[in-house]
Amino acid sequence: MTSSRGDFLRDFRLRATTEFHRDGQGAQWASATFPRFWGDEDAIIELENTTRDSKSVRLRAAMAVSPDGHLLAVASSSMIRIFDVGNQKLLGELKGHSNDVGKLVFAPSRVDYGAHRYTLLSNCKDRTGSGQVVIVWSLDCDGCEVAKTPFEPFGMGTLTESAISTFATGLQREHGVTTEELASIRMTLCGAIDAVEKKHRLKALPSAEGGLPHYNDTDLFSCEDNRLMVLYLIKNETAQRGMRPADELPQIVIAGLRSSDIALDGSDAVKNSSGTKGELLETLHVLQGHTDTILSVAFSPDGKLIASASWDQTFRIWSVETGKCLHNIGPTGAQNWAVAFTSSSEHVILSGGCSGRDEPSALALYNTTTGEEVSRLHYPKLDAWLRVFAVHPDGKSAAIINEHSLLLWDFAQTNTDEEEAQQSSNAIEILKLANPEDEMEWHQVRKFRNYATLTDVSWVDGGKKLLVRANDNTIFVWEWGRNVKWRLQRPDGAELPSSHTDLAYVEDGDSGTVVSLDGDMKVRFWKL
Repeated sequence: MTSSRGDFLRDFRLRATTEFHRDGQGAQWASATFPRFWGDEDAIIELENTTRDSKSVRLRAAMAVSPDGHLLAVASSSMIRIFDVGNQKLLGELKGHSNDVGKLVFAPSRVDYGAHRYTLLSNCKDRTGSGQVVIVWSLDCDGCEVAKTPFEPFGMGTLTESAISTFATGLQREHGVTTEELASIRMTLCGAIDAVEKKHRLKALPSAEGGLPHYNDTDLFSCEDNRLMVLYLIKNETAQRGMRPADELPQIVIAGLRSSDIALDGSDAVKNSSGTKGELLETLHVLQGHTDTILSVAFSPDGKLIASASWDQTFRIWSVETGKCLHNIGPTGAQNWAVAFTSSSEHVILSGGCSGRDEPSALALYNTTTGEEVSRLHYPKLDAWLRVFAVHPDGKSAAIINEHSLLLWDFAQTNTDEEEAQQSSNAIEILKLANPEDEMEWHQVRKFRNYATLTDVSWVDGGKKLLVRANDNTIFVWEWGRNVKWRLQRPDGAELPSSHTDLAYVEDGDSGTVVSLDGDMKVRFWKL
């Protein structure tokens, strides 16, 4: 009997029953060297676990690649490290979070900031776990932090030894305290000093109390008149345990960051609505109206609209200029999950309205001007939660994760007759993983059914390639124009001490490199 996650992974074998096809022809391997397995990557970075809790079983990590493909930001626990993508050299470390970093997102490189070349957002829960913090990091062209308010480290090692030396001899002579017990005191003191230092370091950083959305978080930035705008969420706790006053319910913040606001000496610092010292985020609008947790929020490509999905059974489309709600779509009958605009900004995909595992989630295309549905995904068997999908850059189709499979939905294929549509399909299945439930005992199915599911999908290389990850960390790549495929696979039996993974693609001439943060706390580089 499989008794643990590790035991299961040692026995689990990922298999695909369908692995991409076009016009009835199955995709061919891009070269004879594929599939490739861990250990055969072109380069690798092994991450350090910086948590002080040695008993921590599930390690946390996050990753992001700058839009120009030059910098790699990787967080392990509360530490963020910046690497050069080309040679994997460590360029710097960013310290400020007091808890595990959950998300990293680079801003698009469309604003001229002078010495400030890159903008990176990081998000984590605060030390109490009751709220979240978003930090805005400014990096120069070499990946080094551009600090508005320089912070002088406490010198934790010197302080600790100085404090220990004042009482160590007395404790040992008068109370018989052992060397091991002194080491334990030293570690506890180091932890306390470290926590206070991070708290004071955070005060010197541009930050805000708030969090980033769960799903489809790639469109959190917009650029207008050399100003960068960013979206984040505040007071986003669920209201299902009890309703709160309107001003305490989940809200969306549109914050601005101008290039002229950035001054290395801190003299031109912009304060937000709360007037926090060192704050670079200028609150432009606070969008109120949702009454439960907001799961997804995004700017439209033209920067004029914002779409949001909430557990309150509604979707909303907002005006960036006025902050007003233009369309309130719903109620859908259940929780809503994700949003994504098409490239023209004329349409938006909204997913949600699922009330249980046996009821499929709705995924539909809406007109952003009228707020009306124009097309809906139809497929014989849809998952209860269609939360992860990617719109093609041409705005005509979308790739959708349907639990064990990947669907390709052509928006032009629609059916106005609802009854007939329920019996037909306007999507094709292009990738399908074998379902391990058929080969497992009931206790295995109940505990480990998710390893043969897909978790991430994105269009890369200008829409030429589709990048997909399975929950066992195997990566599938498909170039649909040439109908060729790549597979970067976790070897049989490899353990995954972390469930936090990320995926990116760096363009490099005619080829490209897949960068993957894997569950064994390693970042791998794969040249295609």
